[in-house]
Amino acid sequence: MGIYSDHGPSGLSNSERSKIRSADEKYVRRRPRAESEDIMVADFEISPTADVIKSPNMKGTRGFEPSIGPEVDKYYAKTLHIDFEKYYPQKATKDFVQDIAQTSQGIYYYDSFQEDRIPEDRKLFVPSIEGVNWDSCEENSRRERARMVERHMINNETFNKSEFAWEADAWADIFGFLRDDNQLVIDKHEYNLLLDKVGTNNWRLTGVSTFNKRIPDATFGLSTYVPAECQDHYTPCDYRHCPYRFPNWNSALRRDKLERLAFHPKCGLLADPKWGESDMALPFMVYEAKGWSGDYREARRQACLAAKTYLDMLDHLSRVPSTAGPSSEFQTATSQDNQVFAITSYGAHWHLLVAFKKPRGEDYYAKSEGLSPSVYIFQKIWSGRVINERSAWELLCLIDQIHKYATTRFRNYVIQHLQTWHLHCKKHFLSEWKSRYSVHWSRKGKRTIVVDELTLPMWRQHFGNDAMKKLQAKAKATLVKVMEKDTSSERDREYENSRKRQKLQEEVELSQFYNKLVVRDFYPPVGDEKGKGKGKGKADWHWR
Repeated sequence: MGIYSDHGPSGLSNSERSKIRSADEKYVRRRPRAESEDIMVADFEISPTADVIKSPNMKGTRGFEPSIGPEVDKYYAKTLHIDFEKYYPQKATKDFVQDIAQTSQGIYYYDSFQEDRIPEDRKLFVPSIEGVNWDSCEENSRRERARMVERHMINNETFNKSEFAWEADAWADIFGFLRDDNQLVIDKHEYNLLLDKVGTNNWRLTGVSTFNKRIPDATFGLSTYVPAECQDHYTPCDYRHCPYRFPNWNSALRRDKLERLAFHPKCGLLADPKWGESDMALPFMVYEAKGWSGDYREARRQACLAAKTYLDMLDHLSRVPSTAGPSSEFQTATSQDNQVFAITSYGAHWHLLVAFKKPRGEDYYAKSEGLSPSVYIFQKIWSGRVINERSAWELLCLIDQIHKYATTRFRNYVIQHLQTWHLHCKKHFLSEWKSRYSVHWSRKGKRTIVVDELTLPMWRQHFGNDAMKKLQAKAKATLVKVMEKDTSSERDREYENSRKRQKLQEEVELSQFYNKLVVRDFYPPVGDEKGKGKGKGKADWHWR
């Protein structure tokens, strides 16, 4: 079977079954011969999901509420994982071109969650509503939020509102707590990626990559800080931007440090999905929304592509820094325990996915040429139509668990691995930045740096001339700051050494002065016969 679906042929009429069998026979009769003996012709079978399930027309739907959710779920799961060692007729795959292309690029979506898909040496966090008591008084506040979600969802459906209304309510009602957490950043944030092209005949990677810019409906990452925000909160400042509002800041997330990691040719670590920026660090979740006029499967594809990019960033972070190029060694035994969440919505219908990255194994045709070296496994955790209090409560319960995960385990993971990169960068930053001014720091700081001569990481080659000039300017500013700081530190060290030498000299002179004094006679003060009074004494001091 070439098509994988969790939905069987139950519920089909006899005419529909007959239509499927006739289509199957038609494809078998008309299938072309294999171009070579090494390629086997697939015993292709048509699944009901490929021929019967259509995109639900939500605008024309009236009543039949119990059937809307299952129909949306079926269409969302309509995908094709082909066997790359077999041949498929072009007509049979025309409806799955984008899904097959993503499979070649390593993206695999499963409409159910199974633990056996996770490698034994991996530990993932999977939110769940099991063990959460719906009737508990502790859930009163969350249930109140759920009722608000319910009202807004029904209102949007009733008045057929645009995609903007759905997104606005999602930001306020679903993601509101994450938005209010200063440790996190939620934004309509651009990400950059190199997208491998896939051949339409053999579904293999062509070896050509294109530079792409994408903007998801919402990206969730860690907050970054400027140095001024990292000072003691008792320092006088503008209250609206007071560092006291950022009590959980960490120096590993300082923007100037992240820029050094990004621009240095021996590091090239990108913490922000928008290359060369530092407004966000290492996303952990992405959200894509589609209105009723859009293709819900496209929301899944877009979310998976963004999550794939974020998984690559986390994978780079988890490796041991090396001046010789990318390293295959993880920093710790748990460094590979990274993951990304993907959320999609189609009107009031939501899907929550969890994804992880692993090397392509034999079960994913590792021996076949022209495929990505890694695979990205996406599994559905939860889905539902959020038009009642219970389903809204379930979604909020899962989102709140992800919120806690992001501010604890995930944030600690990122900070721990960034510290290793910062130490590496601090050790090699000035000494390994190759330019025609590769001289001693004291001389280098006195000369003007020519921006064109700075060597940047390999990722910079995908930018145009205008963008390259901006990157060079930012790299120059970063280098100048480091040199100025290094010069200032050297001056501070020289000043401290001078103070120490001066203090030592004063101590020597004072010691010599006291050595010239000798006590000849000394009479301590005495009192009267009764021991009272200060009395008088005599002390004679003589120069030696």
